[in-house]
Amino acid sequence: MSCDKEKAQVSVVIRTTGTRYKLPLLGNLLRSLSRQTVRDFELIIVCESNKEAIEKLVSKYFDKFKVIETGYWNRARTTNVGIKIASGEYVVLLDDDYTMDEKWLETMLGYIKDSPPYIACIGSERESVFKEALKYKFSIVKIFEKALSIASLWEKKAKVLPNGLIVTVDFGGMHVICRRKSVVEVGGCDEELNEPMVGDDSSIALKLWRK
Repeated sequence: MSCDKEKAQVSVVIRTTGTRYKLPLLGNLLRSLSRQTVRDFELIIVCESNKEAIEKLVSKYFDKFKVIETGYWNRARTTNVGIKIASGEYVVLLDDDYTMDEKWLETMLGYIKDSPPYIACIGSERESVFKEALKYKFSIVKIFEKALSIASLWEKKAKVLPNGLIVTVDFGGMHVICRRKSVVEVGGCDEELNEPMVGDDSSIALKLWRK
């Protein structure tokens, strides 16, 4: 698959910590991207660490790509690094734990191309992939997952992939396509926000709204 920077109309930016347990999730995302009907896009992965392992993983699906290792993890700053490097007229911003059907990119490109110029970004409900056996210890993520499970909000829409990963409806994160020029003009994600909005598509939306 070609990801030629000079020809690509759209850049796909993925942010990831690069930690070991994240690699299977990233692999699922890359697999779904490799099967897109739109095949000409620039691929950029921005990670905190583990660059060599990520490059090895990405090379299974793509010939041309960029992996940028920052040495720190800040979702807003990490996203902004990818935005600055991107060269496409449009930029797709993704977390590493998503998967999409083969026409997702084609559909999103169609939506934003057909929208008025003042529409800077378009988001979508995506499927988030979590490994059932992941150990979050006593983190807020584990508590939140458990609460959702008890309420049966996830199980009703969850499905199991052949590799044992659980696919659920996402409740937040980054899964959006934007006009790169518009996002650059407002400075990308707001690095001053605190969790849970730091670095998510909502922080870009707020900056665009203020403009």
